[in-house]
Amino acid sequence: MKTMRKTLVLIIGLTPFTLSTAETVDSYTTESDGVLCQTSGGKKLKLQVCSGNIIRVVYTSQATIPAPQGLVVSKTSFTPGTWNATDNGTAIVLTTPKVTATVTKSNAAISFANSSGTAICSEVVNGRTLTAVTKGGVAGFSGTLAFDSPTDEGVYGLGNLSCKNPLWPSGWWGANCPDNGVGVLNYRSLTADMRQCNWYDVIPFFMTTRGYGVLMNFMCHAVKNPPLNFIADFLLNKNWDYYFIYGPQFDTIISGYRDLTGSAPMLSKWAYGFWQCKNRYQSATELTNAVSGFRSRNIPLDCIVQDWQWWLGTTSGWGSFVWNSNYPNPGSMITTIHNNNCHFAVSLWEIFSPGYANYTTMQPYLFSCSANGGTYFDVFNATAAQLYWNMVDTSLFTRGVDGWWMDATEPECPQLTGFNCGMGMVDLVSNAYSLVSCKSIYEKQRAVSSAKRVVNLTRSFYAGQQRFGTIYWNGDLHANDIDQIKMTVIGGLNSCMAGNPYWCSDIGGFNQDCNPGTAACEEIFTRWFEVGTFFPIFRVHGTRNTEIYNYNATTQAACIAFDQLRYRLMPYIYSLAWKVTKENYTITRALPFDFPSETNVRTIGDQFMYGPVFLVNPVLTMGATTRSLYLPLGRWNDFWTGDTLGGGRTLTGVAAPISRIPVYCRGGSILPMGPNLQWATQKQADTIELRVYPGANGSFTLYEDESDNYNY
Repeated sequence: MKTMRKTLVLIIGLTPFTLSTAETVDSYTTESDGVLCQTSGGKKLKLQVCSGNIIRVVYTSQATIPAPQGLVVSKTSFTPGTWNATDNGTAIVLTTPKVTATVTKSNAAISFANSSGTAICSEVVNGRTLTAVTKGGVAGFSGTLAFDSPTDEGVYGLGNLSCKNPLWPSGWWGANCPDNGVGVLNYRSLTADMRQCNWYDVIPFFMTTRGYGVLMNFMCHAVKNPPLNFIADFLLNKNWDYYFIYGPQFDTIISGYRDLTGSAPMLSKWAYGFWQCKNRYQSATELTNAVSGFRSRNIPLDCIVQDWQWWLGTTSGWGSFVWNSNYPNPGSMITTIHNNNCHFAVSLWEIFSPGYANYTTMQPYLFSCSANGGTYFDVFNATAAQLYWNMVDTSLFTRGVDGWWMDATEPECPQLTGFNCGMGMVDLVSNAYSLVSCKSIYEKQRAVSSAKRVVNLTRSFYAGQQRFGTIYWNGDLHANDIDQIKMTVIGGLNSCMAGNPYWCSDIGGFNQDCNPGTAACEEIFTRWFEVGTFFPIFRVHGTRNTEIYNYNATTQAACIAFDQLRYRLMPYIYSLAWKVTKENYTITRALPFDFPSETNVRTIGDQFMYGPVFLVNPVLTMGATTRSLYLPLGRWNDFWTGDTLGGGRTLTGVAAPISRIPVYCRGGSILPMGPNLQWATQKQADTIELRVYPGANGSFTLYEDESDNYNY
């Protein structure tokens, strides 16, 4: 290994309830890790000290407080450190060196303050409730959870809730689809139906500009109402279970979240290079010719992807796991790709259709949940998950496949509800289908090989999924609508602010043919490619000939230049990836991450920091050759010209010809750049170009390792 250094609130939603007299605290006891309150409603309220800045809250009708559940929250043992609890007559006050939690006896509501006594967050009185419900003959509880929120608060996270998607029924997300459906960065005023679907992904974690975050430990369908009112319709363990995380820095909050749900492992170095995809390569010859097309033109490339219908029966052979006749020797095909210094990923679907041996094998574990002529299997069932991996391993992994593209893991059926699964009633865990399926693939690949890091691109994402080598992509976007780029950026940033470090999009869009040679399509593709260079994962996809060399000369020149830039930035990008794993860092950063004191950045969703150096400003208007943007406080350098500018101001008419987007480098930052490469591991960057941008003290840790395997 090598390393270098009292308000009554009625919340309207799924489960109506009647407000009653406020529940009071009747008594409390001090335990080894916190305080346990008994309420007048016969419930228990536990405040568990997990660390100096993390407090777990459990509210239940059960006889005992359940241990942390190990799907979302992987950490089950905590060292609470120094804390104390007192009774001041009106409230029970629990204090750590960083945060104070107060339970008011007259209403059992909890409030939080920092070590200076400044109020951070408080539950709405009567906003935390449990209501008995029955689903599919199974008794359980729905619940409400509401927090106060001042009007100037920025609320972020909760996944990708941008919703410009005509593929799904209107009203799927509730009443509000802001900004013509493209979305907004600040989710405070958003009404959202928190149900997984294509283009739309839920993570039950948010953080705010008041310096705290909340992880709600549930996996069921839920609703968010403004500003911070939540309704969950079938709570796991029949209780509210949430974690309050104090920062106040966003990086500290995200680190606390990943401490609870699991750190993100390093992806293989090739995964940070350029991915080439299309809908779809239809033969081994097409695949290998595409790779050769990149290599012969000296266009950098690291991975090519085989999309769906590579299997026997194509449209009707879901789950056959037999390569069709267009791929007569898949092992040899993959070897050819590898010999051309490229990696290979393949599309996986978790559905099976009749007529094939695997359908009979999986039939006892199939849900009554169908899509595209196939039926989803119960990923929550351990036996079914092992059978599925056996198929994947035999047909794909042992033949040399390097990465997975787990498609439609929402799953793609109208509702996952009303039947049993391996964890009981499926309604308890319906939003976590993707989490569990990715967990299974990760653990089973790790069990048979440590030579390849797990790389898994998936269309759905849930809390904790980052610990399984996963990358989120935001679904089947439209290729003929430049608004899709803005929706992608906003959704990606909020996905990051929900703790997910790795995401990408279909650069150029998937749906609606938008072919090379059409002026609008060339422009949209170019603008998408330029900003996609600064996504954590860099990937083209679409229903057309998506290879760069199929576009006109102007588009090719711009995209090849940005592709080459991506590879020159590999020392920087791979070092940031190490920070993700080692320090729980976030690469793509909404401006409130780094400029928390500037209130005017709280709603800016079309600019972002890429690591500590770059301020990226995509062009999101058709025909535009300039754009306006905000430069945060500090000193900035134009990446293209070297011009120095002062921040804290709005710039208008910034040059943005079709060949580039405005990019600035922050004063006080250090940027390592490497040589021109054709693939990420072509050679180690033995000669590093260091660009030092003056204006403040700075440092940068350069990281290298063996590029794959788990020896880091």
